[in-house]
Amino acid sequence: MSKYEVKALRVGEERDAAILDMLEEAERDAEQEGAQVRVNFRWGAEQLAIVKEAARVQGLPYQVYIKKALYDRASADLAAHYELAAVRRSEQAGHSGP
Repeated sequence: MSKYEVKALRVGEERDAAILDMLEEAERDAEQEGAQVRVNFRWGAEQLAIVKEAARVQGLPYQVYIKKALYDRASADLAAHYELAAVRRSEQAGHSGP
């Protein structure tokens, strides 16, 4: 079980101060625990240029932007998955009558 609160975010909430504080705390803890992992992947020049431009618009270094974007997307995907699973369980419970 994680010591961190898991929260589904709506669009725009990723800039909420409390959310940013939680991300920073998790990153500090990971660094202290030696849990950092390096991830490498290859992109085309055009893809990287788009990411760098988006990072510039957000005022972030592109590596930070990539990490944040991937984390945000993964969080959204998980939230959608768990929400759908809850709906399916609810529907199954409603159909499990006599």
